[in-house]
Amino acid sequence: MAEPVSEFVKMSLDYSVQSAQQLMALAVGILALSVTFIKDIVKENARWFWLLKLSWVLFLMSIIFGLYVMMNTSSLINELVMYPELPSSISDVIRINKMHSSMQFIAFALGCGSLLYYAMASLRNKKIKNSKTETD
Repeated sequence: MAEPVSEFVKMSLDYSVQSAQQLMALAVGILALSVTFIKDIVKENARWFWLLKLSWVLFLMSIIFGLYVMMNTSSLINELVMYPELPSSISDVIRINKMHSSMQFIAFALGCGSLLYYAMASLRNKKIKNSKTETD
């Protein structure tokens, strides 16, 4: 009876690793694109540059939390295989793993939000500059 539960937990942990990897890949991609086009991005709106820096820090935090989730999950799977009779310590580790997964997602979401806000502020600033040049 204990074997199906441990298989279920292993599958759950596998999905946890996969979601961490996907969020990390998205964070790395967004980070790489925003750093690649930094000259084009910043020249439009240097006033809100701190939001861009904030989004970079949040994406880096998301990547770090994702790495931690992956390392924690692999050690947890080892513990499940080696010591299946220790369910209480495993449930504690699973709870910690869920917390770090949540922190990864929150950092990613806040990074996306600050990047989007920076983009909207840049577009608004560009629109204001264009309307000023048209009236002059």
